Amino acid sequence: MNKCFVVIVQYGDRHSFAVRKLARRLAAQHSTHCEIVRTDQPEAAAFVANPNEAMEFSGYQEGLGKISAAAKAAGLGDDDTATFVFLNDTAISSHIKWLSHLSLNILFDNLKSNYGQSNEYIGLRMPISSGIEQVSGKDGYLSTWLFALRASLRTLSKVRFYEEPENFENFSKSVLPGLPARYLADVDSWLRPTHWLKGWYQAIPGRELDRDTRNRKLMSIYLEHRLPARLRQLDFIVADISVSASEAQKARLSKLRVADRLNTNFIKLRLRAPHFLKKILLKPFNR
Repeated sequence: MNKCFVVIVQYGDRHSFAVRKLARRLAAQHSTHCEIVRTDQPEAAAFVANPNEAMEFSGYQEGLGKISAAAKAAGLGDDDTATFVFLNDTAISSHIKWLSHLSLNILFDNLKSNYGQSNEYIGLRMPISSGIEQVSGKDGYLSTWLFALRASLRTLSKVRFYEEPENFENFSKSVLPGLPARYLADVDSWLRPTHWLKGWYQAIPGRELDRDTRNRKLMSIYLEHRLPARLRQLDFIVADISVSASEAQKARLSKLRVADRLNTNFIKLRLRAPHFLKKILLKPFNR
């Protein structure tokens, strides 16, 4: 028995309609059970202290608890294989919809064609630097706005997306000081861009992020990079869906990933242009 269960992590209520629509579509097209986790509703959490304490990863942890219970209610035993799909609402808010739709289609095609395989961590593989490799391992990491885990229910119940010290309250004191210098340098270049088209879209070249924002984003990046190493301890292997896609899907996926980067660059310019213009206009007065 192999059934599919989906967690969608939602930040606030801005995209509520689109998230519910996506959940209904996945349920109708792929016979999935969907759980929506709101990170702004700690009172509804049953499996974590606060669904926002580790950004989307605490949302995923809460969702994992919910779909594990749903899997058992559906009749799955500990030795039955299940597929847990995780995504967050950046699939709607930050990525172009065609990329999100295609990625979901390729992911579910992969799940169907590789039915029976187990202990897989499935998604879109990302390029890595030598610094990131020190945290993720040589196999790299997958983008965590959309990924899936397939294993026995017993194994899935052991998955932890973060440990107690890795929540926002403790991260800067308990985790950050022990991270490799090369890794921190690579991530820092993302959070302190020197070019107007580089780095995290909310980071402005020449302008420091406030400490809380920087630490939250750094924690989220670290948890994404760290996930493959955690899963290897449970004998998961990384499965890149772009490899299993058809040739037509690969070609379209490649083009859409380029388009997605261009869209992100447009967002960066839109957010950064006012700061750039202000800098230019004030330059004569700062001499």
